[in-house]
Amino acid sequence: MAEQPKSEKDAARRRQKVVRRICISSFFSVCQHFIFAQSEPRLFLSLCNKDAAMATRILGNTSGIAGLLSLIVNQAGGKLSDSIGRKPGFLVGPLCNIILGFLVVLNPLNRPLIAVCRVLRLILTTFSNTVMCTAAVADVCSSSELALAMSRMQTAAGLAMLLTPFIEGRILHWSPWSPHGIKYVYAAKAAIATLHTAFVVTQLEETLDVCKRASAKITFDMVNPFGFLRIFTQGSQALRKLVTITTLQMFLEGKNLSDVVQAWIRDHLKWSVTQVRNFIVGYGMLCTATGLSATPWMLRNLSPRGGWLLHQRGPFRDAAVAADTESELQAFGRLKRGLRRPAATMSKT
Repeated sequence: MAEQPKSEKDAARRRQKVVRRICISSFFSVCQHFIFAQSEPRLFLSLCNKDAAMATRILGNTSGIAGLLSLIVNQAGGKLSDSIGRKPGFLVGPLCNIILGFLVVLNPLNRPLIAVCRVLRLILTTFSNTVMCTAAVADVCSSSELALAMSRMQTAAGLAMLLTPFIEGRILHWSPWSPHGIKYVYAAKAAIATLHTAFVVTQLEETLDVCKRASAKITFDMVNPFGFLRIFTQGSQALRKLVTITTLQMFLEGKNLSDVVQAWIRDHLKWSVTQVRNFIVGYGMLCTATGLSATPWMLRNLSPRGGWLLHQRGPFRDAAVAADTESELQAFGRLKRGLRRPAATMSKT
């Protein structure tokens, strides 16, 4: 076999380095998002005077508001990054999380302020992670390399889920219900965001070449929250089906079920902080393991349809387990949800 030209080898090494650093950025973002798995529901429950219904309603409403506003932010921010580059987008999330973290630390009893900070964190952390990481990886990877790069990002997310529960659990161990104790979780988030900002500034290079950038024109299409509907009016039939499948898949994502699961295992199963921590760590271990082994194997041996169908067997078993779950051992059956994440990666192929 002829030796690969030096320029191609250099380009391959650069792609690997860039993807690795994008994965590290994703790791920091997931840490900032996942460090609140237990603490935020506990904080709102405390601020609502132990009224579980009110606390759950606030968590659900803020998640819904964040989802609606994300339609505008993600679309406008994504198009803006096509004009000015990706690196500013990577900085938006961590810089805002530093400010939001300190706002909560200084005002741990201000429920409206904390709710607003939650909405902004959900929007901006997701933008700097999911939107920017996907765009940056697409800038440097070919279509055949993209799915494997997304698998590596999944591994980075799993590692973050392994680390942050120990940080959060240690802080909550001192004061699991007091807002004045829980506020230190937000201080930890601000510290992680500071490290993330320093990493992006010093280590993450721009992935979108100047010659490939779009002209910066502010139009209604940039902020139109219903712009995505053009997929169903102008896109191909295959694209419409793929988007529909991926959207339905997102209903089963851990980040969308996290608040409900936390309320269930805290109030119904009466789990301690340590038990919840172990549950989350188990989920992170599965995400890491599938990113390292299962997903690459499926990409090599299964079609996108085959990989997706394989992982959709889990929801039916999960429903049966959840319907009659009273013990910690049975509840760990729900960790199979971590094994369904590769289906989203398969869809990108």
